[in-house]
Amino acid sequence: MNAIVYLRVSSDEQVKGFSLDAQESGCLSWCMRNGYQVDRIFREEGESAKSAKRTQFIQAIDYIARSCGKVDA
Repeated sequence: MNAIVYLRVSSDEQVKGFSLDAQESGCLSWCMRNGYQVDRIFREEGESAKSAKRTQFIQAIDYIARSCGKVDA
């Protein structure tokens, strides 16, 4: 099974606090334990969740659409 990982923090303090690295480590560990191969990681640094117009979020959605059903999670 294939997965993508979308990581996000909303403030510069979180970006500088290595929160994205902790999220990535946790997500990769979960995928490994549950039999998922990670196809791609999308890292959103400091963009607000109040809007769906986040650069990496849009790229993640586009990637899923172009993957023709090859992304399971």
